[in-house]
Amino acid sequence: MSKQIGRRIKNITFRHNNIVFIFICFIIQCFV
Repeated sequence: MSKQIGRRIKNITFRHNNIVFIFICFIIQCFV
């Protein structure tokens, strides 16, 4: 159970890592 959930979370974070990185950069640019 926990291993499957961990794999799912890893897959989701791997897919959305680019979007999150761009979002964080956008927030930093807004503050700076």
